[in-house]
Amino acid sequence: MQQLSKAIIAQYNANADLKAALPNGLWDTEAPQGTNCPYGVFSMPGQATRMTFTDDVLTQMIQIKLYSDNTGSSAPLDGILIKLLAAFNYCQLTVEDYTFLSMYKVNVLKNKNEATRFWEYLVMFQVMLAENRIE
Repeated sequence: MQQLSKAIIAQYNANADLKAALPNGLWDTEAPQGTNCPYGVFSMPGQATRMTFTDDVLTQMIQIKLYSDNTGSSAPLDGILIKLLAAFNYCQLTVEDYTFLSMYKVNVLKNKNEATRFWEYLVMFQVMLAENRIE
């Protein structure tokens, strides 16, 4: 959903603390090859629509992955996670063609990639949007 992707990028760009902590970007689906850490990538793995009397309510899952090239302590990436949650958990997004209802964290998973030995976070958010139906 292009409108929601634009809103996520706008929220990242509007948050100076997150941009400073994640200086190499928050990318839709895939970072450009050669992007240095730390950076983030988001995707939208699932969605469902529920109809009410006046609206179609869309529930969209957002998955944000944070990557670090630190093989030692996870503390630098832990700090980025705190700033990401401050920017997105219970935030207010402006999503073109929709009425924004909510965005909140559903789950956080921390991992040390066995191949690279780098730290990663996977943060899942649920976003709810209403699309007004024209009767």
